[in-house]
Amino acid sequence: MTESTATQCERVHAALEAAGARGITSYDFATRPPDGGHRIMRVAARILDLKNRHGVKIGSAGRRDGHKVYVLAEYLPPLVADIDRAAARLRASAAEHGSQGQALQLTIDHEFAA
Repeated sequence: MTESTATQCERVHAALEAAGARGITSYDFATRPPDGGHRIMRVAARILDLKNRHGVKIGSAGRRDGHKVYVLAEYLPPLVADIDRAAARLRASAAEHGSQGQALQLTIDHEFAA
């Protein structure tokens, strides 16, 4: 698949795989995309698509130059992976509690933003 036929999600996923434990940031795609393709200005949205629609396990490994670093879960340190799993369980629990769960969901999303 070439850059011209790849979706933004496919490009971000390929970059995550290629980056390994180093991970990627939104800045990587805003300046010089690692695949040499066009810039992607909404990397966080593509990360959420990969997680929610495609089931790709992605976490955050801190920050680099002020930008959140995204890595595939297999490269996360064990503690970070545990925290990401706990956040997923909290989101699932919040979804089961109607309007009260919606407030909890907003708090979870704020604290564990993608």
